[in-house]
Amino acid sequence: MKTTYEKDWDKTYLHIDLEETFNENYQLQMIRKNKIPGILKMKGIGLNNGSRYTFTVNGLQSMRQTYKKTTIKKEDIWQFISSLITVTNTLKNYLLTPDSLLLSPDYVFIENGIYLFCYLPIKQKILSESFHEMTEYFVKNLDYEETEGIFLAYELHKATLQENYNLEQILKNYEEKEIDRRNEMEELKEGRVRFTEEYIFTTEEESSEIYEPVQDMETVCEMVGWKKPWKKVTEKIKKKRWGSWDDLILETDGQDKKSQL
Repeated sequence: MKTTYEKDWDKTYLHIDLEETFNENYQLQMIRKNKIPGILKMKGIGLNNGSRYTFTVNGLQSMRQTYKKTTIKKEDIWQFISSLITVTNTLKNYLLTPDSLLLSPDYVFIENGIYLFCYLPIKQKILSESFHEMTEYFVKNLDYEETEGIFLAYELHKATLQENYNLEQILKNYEEKEIDRRNEMEELKEGRVRFTEEYIFTTEEESSEIYEPVQDMETVCEMVGWKKPWKKVTEKIKKKRWGSWDDLILETDGQDKKSQL
């Protein structure tokens, strides 16, 4: 597969050239004749005994271009998944298989926070496999200062290792765990305040002092037993000594390298 960009005076096109002979199939006709939300406008032609598929990408940036300049946060991952779920459900209404979506940072574009997808009729790759590969891209470009982004990427990567998974259920599980983490941290903060008031501020001099509740994520993680694995992870990443995302799963789950997920 060969990709090139072409700029006209008021248009920008992405060309994808394939060796396969051009075929005006049902999928191509549906994409060409309908404006499908979340799918980039596309047309196909025969070219040099092969085929060319052209997408209109005026004013858009690919994910790869976007995240060369910044890191990926939890909200970015969440919005990507929301866009993906919406577009896959929409495709089914047109009797189109989601397996023809090009799930790659080079072929997913962003417009006002919404993700837009290239649909290549001749391409067939199981969507669940393509999405798992996207989770690896998230990991490499994460903002490692944002704890919830790390938790979400970890949850996605681990869950999508399974042969059959439900993306909406993964998100539901993550949300439940996020609420639990938030509640635990709030309880810890409240507990530290009560402990301080009852056992530390016992003299007039001490009672005039102001106690600051724990706001440090690292301290909170240490108190609930998260600190050791996550601190090791973030230190390795910051020093650029990290090996692979699978190592993160081993670190955070407490598994040895021979164990299976």
